[in-house]
Amino acid sequence: MIKIFFKSFNYKKIMQFKNVKKSIMVLYFIILVLIIAFPLNYQIIRNDGFRGLNTFTYDLRVAEPAWLPNQLPADITISRSGMDIILDRQYDYEVSVADKTMKVIINPDYPEKQYRNAIVFEKQRMVYYNERGSTLVGEYQNLNQGIDFSQLRAMEKTEAVNAFCDFIDQAYNPYTVFYSISVHTLIQFVMNTLLVFVLSLIMLFIRINYKKVTTFGENINIVIAAMTVPSIIAFIVGIIGLIELNSFAVVIFQFLTPIIALLAVYKGSPEKESSTKYL
Repeated sequence: MIKIFFKSFNYKKIMQFKNVKKSIMVLYFIILVLIIAFPLNYQIIRNDGFRGLNTFTYDLRVAEPAWLPNQLPADITISRSGMDIILDRQYDYEVSVADKTMKVIINPDYPEKQYRNAIVFEKQRMVYYNERGSTLVGEYQNLNQGIDFSQLRAMEKTEAVNAFCDFIDQAYNPYTVFYSISVHTLIQFVMNTLLVFVLSLIMLFIRINYKKVTTFGENINIVIAAMTVPSIIAFIVGIIGLIELNSFAVVIFQFLTPIIALLAVYKGSPEKESSTKYL
């Protein structure tokens, strides 16, 4: 694969890979897609996932419930070591969003109770229950910093809502980052696989001296190898980190890949186009 990588910088040599084993080319394709996806995946890690991915905190942000922050208990602080509470009792709140109601329960009397559509703040962890009762556990150990409810009560409402939701998101950060990276990488695989198949089909119409040059299977290898230079350009532009350049890199990638593939066929094919000079 190292040989494929370096020779792919010379489009005249790309035709040499048309008969390479598909297993090798598929593995090479996977590596190229990971290279393309890396810059945004890196940004996802730095930004703790896609904003708004946790739909339950998104609902809280949009609803800005009346009880937040003034009705929160002032005697609670939560840190990486767990929840500290002076008055040991359960607090129940509700948030209405569209046609559903979500509960927020702090310091439940019965931590193992089966809730639905609720966020439950237990003493050592946070648990989200969806509408079917399935759970997703958030760990306080994932927190960048703790939260003091008395300080929340002193904040302006929108600021307090955002701080409260950011606190929840931190507890679920590993899930959010993993899911965001998985979704983005999967999208890259699907989109680039479609690109390879579509270009491979179009290239079946290429004729030199009225003769068919390549098969569909050979075209797949050629297109994958032709993605090398555009992938490296997209990677470099993505690492720079400018949003405007990231959008431009996508255009460059989609524009250069078919051009390099077509040049590889025309310049690397043993068939030479007949001259019409003396006709």
